[in-house]
Amino acid sequence: MRAGLLALLCLLLAAPAAHAWPTPQVSAGGVTVTPSFVASVSDWLTGEGQIIGDGWGRNPPLLYAPPGSDVSITFPNAVETVEAVSAGLTGSSTALVPDAAGVYTFTVPADAPVPAKFWVRVTSSSATMRTQAGWNLDLNGFIGAPDPWGSPTVAQPTPTPVPLPVVTAPLPKPAVLDLRLTGRRLSATVSCPGGCAGYLTLRTASIRIARLELTGSGTFTATIRPAALRHLQRHRVKRLRVLLTTRGRAPVATTRTLQR
Repeated sequence: MRAGLLALLCLLLAAPAAHAWPTPQVSAGGVTVTPSFVASVSDWLTGEGQIIGDGWGRNPPLLYAPPGSDVSITFPNAVETVEAVSAGLTGSSTALVPDAAGVYTFTVPADAPVPAKFWVRVTSSSATMRTQAGWNLDLNGFIGAPDPWGSPTVAQPTPTPVPLPVVTAPLPKPAVLDLRLTGRRLSATVSCPGGCAGYLTLRTASIRIARLELTGSGTFTATIRPAALRHLQRHRVKRLRVLLTTRGRAPVATTRTLQR
C-alpha cells in the first residue's frame, strides 16, 4: 500500500515538468509578445486526477491595439493539440476560429474601454491529458499611452520660448583726430560715432587755448586770442591737452600733437 502511494506521488510531481501546454503569441501593429501565464487545470484522460498550475499573471507585457484593430494569436511551438481558443477584454470572452494558417484573430470592439486586461484562454490535449490554461496582457489603445497599472505619465507643459536679449555694441568713444594751427586759426577734426553734441576744450598746463562747440563729427575751427598765440610760440608748445565733454557720454581726456 505504502509503495503504491509513493509511486503515485512521484507520478504527480513529475507530470508538470513533462507537461508542455501551448503558449500563445499575441501580435498587434507589427509587435509580438508572450502574455503572462495565469493558471491552468489539467485532467488526466484516465481519470486519475488533476494538475493545477499557477502563474499569477505576473509582469504582463504591454501591447498597443486601438479600438477596431485586430489582434492575432498563434501557437508556433505547440506540442499539444489546440482544441479551442477564446479571447476578450476583462468581463467578456469570444470564441475564436483559426484561419487556414492557424491564426486566431480577435477584433478589439470599437467601444472598448481601453486600457484594459486582455485575456486568452486555451483548451489543448495530448495523449494523456486535457488542459485549460489562461494568459493575460495589458492592452492600450494607442502607442505612447501610459501603462494603466504602472506609474502614470505626467504631461509636461510646453516651455515658452524666451527671446534672447538684443545686445547692442557700445559706440566707440569720441576722439580728436587732428589739431592744426595756421596763424591764429585753430582747426580740430573730431570723430564722434552716432553723433554727439558738446564741447572740445584745448589747453596747455597753464592756460586755456580754445573752446569749440561740437555738433557731431567733422572739422571745427576757432580764432585764438593773440595772448594764447604768444604763449604757444614762447613755450614752443607741441602738444595740447584735449577734453571732450558730450551729452550722454563720459568725458574723454587725452593729449594731441599740435600741427603747424
